[in-house]
Amino acid sequence: MLLEDVSRDELLRVMAQLDQAIYNHQQWHNSLIRTLVCRLQSDENDIHVESYKKCRFGQWYYNHAPQKLHEHPGFIAIGASHQHMHELTAHLLNTSNTGNSISTLEFDNFANALERD
Repeated sequence: MLLEDVSRDELLRVMAQLDQAIYNHQQWHNSLIRTLVCRLQSDENDIHVESYKKCRFGQWYYNHAPQKLHEHPGFIAIGASHQHMHELTAHLLNTSNTGNSISTLEFDNFANALERD
């Protein structure tokens, strides 16, 4: 997909949807940090093997993003990064849920993935 193939109105709609999806993902991240720090019970969706499809960003990405985007390399890369972030998250939550301490390396990998992705 080339951006030239997308109308201005369509691009504005996609940008608004993406802004909302990013906001929702940031809210999820904030909640996740609270869960880890306060040792709260984790949400089952966050440790599910397909958690990346269950969060609000994932729901948008897999179910509501315009089909034209699904072919764009940048959009595909976002999906891979998003899935990786959820895999790291599930690992942290499973470690915490079993009463084990999360190593600094594990947390740094998670934090760096958020910044990088």
